[in-house]
Amino acid sequence: MIVEVEESVFAATMNANLSLLDRSPRQILTKSDVRAVDGQPVLPLSANGLTAYLPLKNVNQGKQDAPPVWIAWFDPLVDEAGQVGVDLLAPYLTQLAPDLAIQPASSKSEGMIAMAVQRAGAALERTIPLVTLIGGTDLDAVQADLVANGVRESDLPGWTVSYQPITGKIKHMAVLPGVVERMVEIFERGGQVTLVDDIYSSGATVRAARDVMRRALARRGYDVPATLFPVVAVAQEVEGDYDDAQRREINLVCDAVIPVIVGPLDDPLQ
Repeated sequence: MIVEVEESVFAATMNANLSLLDRSPRQILTKSDVRAVDGQPVLPLSANGLTAYLPLKNVNQGKQDAPPVWIAWFDPLVDEAGQVGVDLLAPYLTQLAPDLAIQPASSKSEGMIAMAVQRAGAALERTIPLVTLIGGTDLDAVQADLVANGVRESDLPGWTVSYQPITGKIKHMAVLPGVVERMVEIFERGGQVTLVDDIYSSGATVRAARDVMRRALARRGYDVPATLFPVVAVAQEVEGDYDDAQRREINLVCDAVIPVIVGPLDDPLQ
């Protein structure tokens, strides 16, 4: 039977980033910030004097009678973008000072996130452990990894969550049993576990990660809210007007807001 954990057990964790939630993003980009670089529409994302120019891609290109929908493409494997990403993530991670950082599986972002966590740990003069949730488009591979780590085949459905990122195919996510034991130990001593991601867009990836972690803790008898796990991201992607209240409700801290632009861009960029 699942029991609700008394608030005192998780009070330190849930209150650890309240001051960060009071700080709105400092870079709230809009359509007016779009510029042309070598004939390509881009949005500038900056940190510590360095600017990365994120190319805009029309995700509806080729779709008949569909309006253009422009999304800024953040690729941390591009040197400038990766460095800006580290510079934007590390200060928040330093202030949150998590006992464990968890990232969704993402081959392109893992290096950037690892560098940001390492920098935050150096500032805190201690190591911040970083683990990666297992996942991908191949459910059989995810489940095989779970079985190899001691999960019984009959229990597999409860260990995985399926989701669809805004820019990709359906994926499957899971957390290994050893990571669950670390989370339990951290929470029982009033510590903090933080999720780290690159761009928060539709929220599908973060919701899946939180769901996986909550299910895992529920199997150990802990009923915890999804927002127990604060999210640190490079930027939040927003269609329409930015709503700071929504960011607070998500329990998301980030330094930048990137627009999703529906419709044609202004001349000469369209």
